[in-house]
Amino acid sequence: MDVLIKNNIVRSSGDGQYGTVYMLSNVMKDNFESFKEIWKVSEEEKDI
Repeated sequence: MDVLIKNNIVRSSGDGQYGTVYMLSNVMKDNFESFKEIWKVSEEEKDI
């Protein structure tokens, strides 16, 4: 989770304790369609 937070992929609503809720960052939300396209291509290449 630390890597995802550091790279602005997710953000947390708490201080990292039990029960902390993680959500997509605004940057990730804004680029989610690009992420899905990259994921789709990577899955297709995995099947080759």
